[in-house]
Amino acid sequence: MMEIVSLLCCLLIAIGTLRWFYIKSNKILFYDKCNKKDELLLVSAGSIDKNKRVANVSLLGSITEDIDEYDKLLVDGNSMKEFGIQSGDIVLVDKNYNKEELSAKTNSIIALKIQPKAGRKIEYKLRKFIDYYDLDKESNFKQWFAENHSNLRTDKEAWEDKETGKDKRDNIGHIVGPRLVLSETRINKSWYQKRIVHYSIHSESRILGKVQCKIPRERVYILNKI
Repeated sequence: MMEIVSLLCCLLIAIGTLRWFYIKSNKILFYDKCNKKDELLLVSAGSIDKNKRVANVSLLGSITEDIDEYDKLLVDGNSMKEFGIQSGDIVLVDKNYNKEELSAKTNSIIALKIQPKAGRKIEYKLRKFIDYYDLDKESNFKQWFAENHSNLRTDKEAWEDKETGKDKRDNIGHIVGPRLVLSETRINKSWYQKRIVHYSIHSESRILGKVQCKIPRERVYILNKI
């Protein structure tokens, strides 16, 4: 009986290995034959502690839109799914956006530059824009937040810095101004919980641009991420 089980396990491993090589070789052949190949930088929608930076992709079907004027980034993660952006989509980022037209009401999505860190390769992340906080006009962030955004969450869980465990509202003094950006995303606290709202505060200077539109993942063929 044990011999049969061992043989079945070996057979399953062999089939799995052959399938992996078959899929991998087909991906390479497809990518080599495709005329619309590109190497895109990744943009995180979720954890930023990732050791991948770029992806080799090809676009399926004809592209009728004028996309050359935008920066193209491949989405890695699903924290922005509630806002219509999924992992595998290509977002088209307008670096010449009008800063004063960013609005929480219209679900403006922005790409932000990530602070460099050892072992972290990914350079950008996605967030939903909420508002600007002007350091020259306001002196108390919590008071400003209570007066202008009473509809948003105030519990520590929504504001906790994952690296330090501290409340982000108490630690904005180190952020270079004069204007800061309040934004939100979704995070998974555990595998059995649904994604919860999580807020971030960044310098306005870290905004790469506004997401103008996207190429859906159904039209994107990803060969690999490196």
